[in-house]
Amino acid sequence: MGWASAGGIFGAMASSLIRAGASEELLASACRDMIDRLRQDDWDTLDESLEQFEDNPVIVRVFGEFGVYPHYSRTPRLADEIVSRIEAQYRATTRGVWSLERGSHVYNMEKEGDDAAYLGMLDGFSEPDAEFMILAHEQTPRLLAEIRRLRARLRQLHGDRDDD
Repeated sequence: MGWASAGGIFGAMASSLIRAGASEELLASACRDMIDRLRQDDWDTLDESLEQFEDNPVIVRVFGEFGVYPHYSRTPRLADEIVSRIEAQYRATTRGVWSLERGSHVYNMEKEGDDAAYLGMLDGFSEPDAEFMILAHEQTPRLLAEIRRLRARLRQLHGDRDDD
């Protein structure tokens, strides 16, 4: 078999089955058989073939049966303890929409005009640093929610595999 030709063979077969509307059972069975056969011929680009189908949970699951996982699952995982610390630190901050005024004064803008609560002065920080802190405060809940959503999706695709 020519260099990296197995990937082309697998890709053509899997794409044809998907286009034809093959059932999940048929797709999984055919992919399993094809992966097993191509590996016997020293297929060494499985991970590259998987990249083409990372959005297909059936194919991702079958590759996982052979110990091959998408590139995103090989990235070091953010430890649960760190995520918990970030969440706890965020919850300890002053609630509300923060705003930077006159370069270093931070206000909680939940109240209007002169009633805006003064939180303090970010003395010694550049304006971009202060703006980043305000943005981090604003976006932390969204980032935490995205971490939870993506972890749930990974569990759905791969089961409860834990290989930090």
